[in-house]
Amino acid sequence: FKRRLIEATLHQMRGNRTHTARALGLQRTYLLRLIRELGVAAPPPPGPRRTGAAG
Repeated sequence: FKRRLIEATLHQMRGNRTHTARALGLQRTYLLRLIRELGVAAPPPPGPRRTGAAG
């Protein structure tokens, strides 16, 4: 149950672990520990945002 809840919330928050922790009412460090212990497949953190056109 915990694993599915964390995975679903991570997906909703687009992989942002800080926002996921807040949404679940957890401290970020505790969420990270749960992710490790439960083997949650956390999406990689988003890369830098691109604004405007290149070049």
